[in-house]
Amino acid sequence: MSGLRLGPLGAAAVAVLLLPAAGAAQSGDELGERIAAASGDRVTFHFDVEPDVRVCENGFSRGDERRFHGSWNGGEPRCVEGPMEVLIERRAGVIHEVDYGPTGSHAGARDLGRVDPLEASAFLLTLHARGARSDAAEDGLAGAVVARGAEPGRGLIELGRNRSLDSDLRQAALFWASQEAAEGIDTTLAGIAADEAEDQDVRDAAVFGLSQRPDAEAVPALMDLALSAPHVQTRKTALFWLSQSDDGRVPDFFAQLILGSGG
Repeated sequence: MSGLRLGPLGAAAVAVLLLPAAGAAQSGDELGERIAAASGDRVTFHFDVEPDVRVCENGFSRGDERRFHGSWNGGEPRCVEGPMEVLIERRAGVIHEVDYGPTGSHAGARDLGRVDPLEASAFLLTLHARGARSDAAEDGLAGAVVARGAEPGRGLIELGRNRSLDSDLRQAALFWASQEAAEGIDTTLAGIAADEAEDQDVRDAAVFGLSQRPDAEAVPALMDLALSAPHVQTRKTALFWLSQSDDGRVPDFFAQLILGSGG
């Protein structure tokens, strides 16, 4: 899956001439129409990002853990404060690539200027429905998550549950959902992980997503899956991610598994 390259792996400012209607901002359709009508195969726009996001060459970093999305030739990339610029590359009208960087970093592209971050998030979240290549749609999810004020958790979970979509896209959606603070994400991920009708790759992605949640949510859910998930592979995956945790409950859990409750 594309996404974090180091892992298993845009509001107040608007378009210059007119304010988009609330519905347009929520759907991303107006931005999609502007991009479709723009001349050339390379189109950019930029939007405000969350305060903990820094925009890097060919990507971005987020939070104190210095997690990166993007690709570099070596070393830590140069990162600056937002806004973030998105490059949409098309071939024969089809979106083939999505790239990120500081404003002005994609020379020669048709620039649409600054857009509402909620509109940008909605557009990037729905690239799959706009005919984009699957890997481009995956990369779009990353930008949808960091747009200032956006709450894409529900949309990401809907993508993750949609069995008509490419498996890699679904797995990417579950990963990015795990990065959201939305209430109930852990329960939803656990339900997908335990779904007997689901593909194993998607179940495993849901388990990994759980492992990315705060320990208070992740550890009990992973323990429950390790004990009761219908599929052996899911139980093994839950045990693996528990073994990577430094939560104090995990050693006792493994001891009980190995020695039995009376050990």
